[in-house]
Amino acid sequence: MSDLKPKQRTFLDAVIGLMDAGDAKPPSPKELVWTMKVPLQAVDGILEIGVQTGEIVRLSNGFRFAVKTLERLAAMGKDRFGSREFDVAAWRDLMGCSRETAYGILEYFDAQGWTEKNGGQRRFLPSE
Repeated sequence: MSDLKPKQRTFLDAVIGLMDAGDAKPPSPKELVWTMKVPLQAVDGILEIGVQTGEIVRLSNGFRFAVKTLERLAAMGKDRFGSREFDVAAWRDLMGCSRETAYGILEYFDAQGWTEKNGGQRRFLPSE
C-alpha cells in the first residue's frame, strides 16, 4: 500500500501531523473531521490506510497513534526514567494523558520490546 495517490499521501501526512502534535493525546476521528472539515468516512479511510502502511498503529485499547509519535514518547520516557522502574501512574503524569491511554501506550512499548513489565512496574530496556 506504499503506492498512495498524491492526494492520499497529502491527506495522510496532514492527519499524521495533527496526531503527532497531540503527543499522548492524539485527536479522535471526530476531532479530525471537525479540524480538517472532511467527512468521517474520509478520516476513517485514511486512518486505515495509515495502519496498512505501518505509519499509524491501533493500540489494544482502540486508540490510534502515529508510529513516529510513539517513538518520540518512548524516547522522552527513556530520558526521564532511564533504567529505573515506573508505573502506569508515573507514565500518565509524565504524558498528561488518561490512565487508559497511558496503559495502551505502555502495552505497545512492551510488545515492541522497548519496555519490560514486572508486576505493576515497567522499565525501559537498553537500545540494541
